[in-house]
Amino acid sequence: MKKDMIRNICDICLGLLILTVTFIAYFGHWGELGEYCCVSGITIGLVFIISFIHRIRSGRSFSDWVYIDCFVAALMIFIATLLLGLNLNGAFIFIHIIDPLLMLAYWAFFCDDSSKRHINVLTVLIFPVCYLILSLITLLSTGDCAFPASLVLTGHSIPVTIGLVIAVFMIFLILGCCYHFIGGLVKGRLRSKRAA
Repeated sequence: MKKDMIRNICDICLGLLILTVTFIAYFGHWGELGEYCCVSGITIGLVFIISFIHRIRSGRSFSDWVYIDCFVAALMIFIATLLLGLNLNGAFIFIHIIDPLLMLAYWAFFCDDSSKRHINVLTVLIFPVCYLILSLITLLSTGDCAFPASLVLTGHSIPVTIGLVIAVFMIFLILGCCYHFIGGLVKGRLRSKRAA
């Protein structure tokens, strides 16, 4: 019971934090609302707030893959920040560093997807597929394409674009596989320590 109460508090706090810092970071930058960081921040924040409401009303959590997909989507931002040196000024330090680390801690304490790992790995494609479709619709309707979708969808021949899209999906799948492998090791060790 105590763990459920702590998880409820974490859901609402994490959801509100992620939404708040995303709004602060992008307030006044209306042309950048289609950026991956903004779209993922709003989506992840809403998932955690809806998770809180769902847990209060039904007493049950969403399936663990929902939280894992959120984490992998944020992990892409964290990795891009380390590799490309993304903006760490103001609220962006939360979006690019702190939020992914907080979601890692959330997963470590509350999620255990070990029984359905092979299915859950495939679900990590939901966010990039939706994001690229949204970006493509925006590109076709307005002629604009936000970063980083612009790196994939613009300035290339169709075969190169298709190759880049497949590469993005492969990166997400590899991250999902690594995440589940490491998660299985961590959760397995925790279970064996508790049993001992």
